Amino acid sequence: MIRRIDEVSKRFDLQVDPSVSVGRLSVGEKQKVEVLKLLLADAQILVLDEPTRSLAPHEVEGLFRVFAQLRRDGYAVVFITHKLKEVLACADRITVMRRGQVTGTLNVSEATEDGLVSLMFGKGISESTRSPGESLRKNLQPLLELKQVSTPVEGQAAGLKEINLTILPGEIVGVAGFRVTGRKSLET
Repeated sequence: MIRRIDEVSKRFDLQVDPSVSVGRLSVGEKQKVEVLKLLLADAQILVLDEPTRSLAPHEVEGLFRVFAQLRRDGYAVVFITHKLKEVLACADRITVMRRGQVTGTLNVSEATEDGLVSLMFGKGISESTRSPGESLRKNLQPLLELKQVSTPVEGQAAGLKEINLTILPGEIVGVAGFRVTGRKSLET
């Protein structure tokens, strides 16, 4: 197992000492361990909810380099964040949600911080046209496809409402939304 950890950690620049107890690792190293666990479990889709929340700027840059390597190796990454600059820095496609509903999906080349803020606060757009690079990948089979998915959330006004989301191999999808005080689930 240690040999496998070493191989995967070197391949994705996630070096951590496997002999050190996780409780003794820094926040950034713990984040690396979480990604390593997914990779060692042969996950093809990595869903990371606010992975940069406690990271220093240099650690965020390192995580984005890991995302880029994962993309090159055909993994799909869903990066959920409220930090618009970060989603603009690393995503291929951005989906914005407000109150459990998608208000817009666009390619990062079409996205601006102001445009994302508009989507968050109610000036939504429909799903945009695909970029030329995406047309080259249209023959790929999705790793994950959600069609009209809804989920109730007990004790809250809204869960997910009729979500459509397709994730292809080698794609990083950013999910952005406005954080509402006290809410921590995806619909915020």
